[in-house]
Amino acid sequence: MRGLSSEREANRVALNTWIKRSGTYDGVIDFARATRDPADTRRFLPTYDSGDHLHPKDAGYKAMAESIDLKLFMRGRPCVAGNFLRARRSLSN
Repeated sequence: MRGLSSEREANRVALNTWIKRSGTYDGVIDFARATRDPADTRRFLPTYDSGDHLHPKDAGYKAMAESIDLKLFMRGRPCVAGNFLRARRSLSN
């Protein structure tokens, strides 16, 4: 089977939506957005697909790297550790 099952895809989408919208993290890098096929957002753009449909090839990794907004790593941004520890505690409860 190519790609993820419908159930796993739904779980992936739900988790990614939570990561992006929860406010738990100081920043998010959306590699799926950088490499997905606009005609079928569940799949890599063929230019980036390694052939196993789960991992990008070199061009995909390059697109991922180029999609990173380097301002995310600039000084003066709040530390992520506090949010990480809060999220970890909430998951263990």
